[in-house]
Amino acid sequence: MSDFAHLLDEYLSGRQTELGYISSAVHASFQSRLEEEEARIAELSSQVWQLQVEIKRRQHVAAKLKNVLAPIKRVPQEIMAEIFLRYIESGPHCFSSNMRNARLYDMSPSAVFLSQICSRWRGIVHGDPRLWSRLHLRFDIASYLQKVPPKKVIVSWLQRSGSLPIHFSIRISRDQGPYWYSDGALKDSYLDFLVRFSGRLQSLELDTHKRFIQKLFQKARFSLPALEEIIIGKLNIPFSIDPTTMRTIGSVLRKSTKIAKIQFFVRLEHQFPVPTSALEVFPFTQSHQITTLRLEISGLNDSLILRNIMCSCPQLETCEIAHIHGLPEVVGQLLLPSTELSHLRRLSLQFINDSSVQFLSGLHLPALEELRLDSCPDTVLDHLTALHERASFPLRKLDLIADSIGDTLDLVSFLKRIPTLEILILNESGVNVPQLCQHLQATADRKVPVPNLKKLSFLGGSCIPWVLVGSEDDNKVDSDDDDEDDEGIGEGKEKVGLNTEHEEEVKLVSDMALSRWRPYPRDQDVDDEGNGLIKWPVAKMTMGMELVVYNNKRVIRFLQSKLEECVKEGMPLDVYM
Repeated sequence: MSDFAHLLDEYLSGRQTELGYISSAVHASFQSRLEEEEARIAELSSQVWQLQVEIKRRQHVAAKLKNVLAPIKRVPQEIMAEIFLRYIESGPHCFSSNMRNARLYDMSPSAVFLSQICSRWRGIVHGDPRLWSRLHLRFDIASYLQKVPPKKVIVSWLQRSGSLPIHFSIRISRDQGPYWYSDGALKDSYLDFLVRFSGRLQSLELDTHKRFIQKLFQKARFSLPALEEIIIGKLNIPFSIDPTTMRTIGSVLRKSTKIAKIQFFVRLEHQFPVPTSALEVFPFTQSHQITTLRLEISGLNDSLILRNIMCSCPQLETCEIAHIHGLPEVVGQLLLPSTELSHLRRLSLQFINDSSVQFLSGLHLPALEELRLDSCPDTVLDHLTALHERASFPLRKLDLIADSIGDTLDLVSFLKRIPTLEILILNESGVNVPQLCQHLQATADRKVPVPNLKKLSFLGGSCIPWVLVGSEDDNKVDSDDDDEDDEGIGEGKEKVGLNTEHEEEVKLVSDMALSRWRPYPRDQDVDDEGNGLIKWPVAKMTMGMELVVYNNKRVIRFLQSKLEECVKEGMPLDVYM
């Protein structure tokens, strides 16, 4: 090895860190080696760059192939269109839980949103008129009011629906008056396109300011010959209305002979005269064909008018009426006329005072399957019993909300009348839960009430009376309980911390749930007090039990431990504070 090669090797290996004097010959050799290394670096860098380009090209090809091989690509276009249609038909969609924080696409129609996903979806959406026949516009947020779609854009959306019937809804926040209604300058362009397409409107929802609806129905060419469903206002947020507006709406709807579904939520303004007939507050004359009625008329104290509206709809299948005041005193002293609604299957009533329940008097509801009564007085069970005596009905769901519905045994007596009941919800009803569960327990020694029960819910104040009678220590929420393991919680009352009285009461609840989840065999014979052998099959409580316990974690854990095996087998159980 030459002296130069040896010197270079020593230096590059680090064995010699410093070089002294470098001669011209050595300097030239080092310079030549440097140029060789830099040339090699450039050559390798070029190769790396070429490899990186090749890798990126192949990654792009792989991504394209993955896209082609995606399962969604195997779904035919016709099926995709049906999926999109079901999505759009399910109603307006908002992707933010808080509308105040929603983004602009939260307010876009569903078809527009779907068309922005990819070119294939855009082609499918633009090529199917059905997807543009349902248009929901939501303008709830002040920060986006300047970005509402212009009239020509909305018209282009509706034109894509071809000649199909249109389902249209518009929601304008009622507190955004300055933008939409200031200085009388209503956004007339939105009224114009609604008038233009009004002849094809099959359903119409208007949750807007009063002036919007006033101007819309005052338009000379606005008519709704194809309308089958209309929604004005929103439940618990009624639309403020005066007599003039009511008459204006009525003059248009009087010519709409196909209306079958009505949701009408209004609040009578203070200048509204005391109504004497249904037509003064309910501008729908084609009541003989109404099948769905959801009604809230705040400010109407004469509930006889509400009852007359309901009873004037012989084809009614679904009815929901809010804010039912007591009937006039002179009427309350008389028997209300007997009325049969033979098609009514779902009924929901919200009472305002104790005498409101007389609303049920005289009704015959032989097809009733679902009943929800809100703010029930303690006489409600008497009225329900009388309702069933007039015409028995195959009730499947009963939801009662009240401070007290009366004696628990009276409730049991009424439930025995309804063997078809599948869902029972008691909310703030003051029912003695252990006592009721004792009567609902499925045993082989007696006929079981509501044998088809699949779900039982105790909510609000109907929850656990033993919390009220227990000791103060039992009712405390012990933060240390959170650290306990679930294992062995049910091994004894010492672990759970229940006294004997509490344990017996909680056990009545758990025994009932257990007997309903694992009912005695369907073919088991039962001696009915000498009347021969009969069979009483009991349905499995497949929809489970829901129970609220106030301030007593020990009760919750005791119940959970008793029903642990049922939960593992699939019984839904929600026990919470």
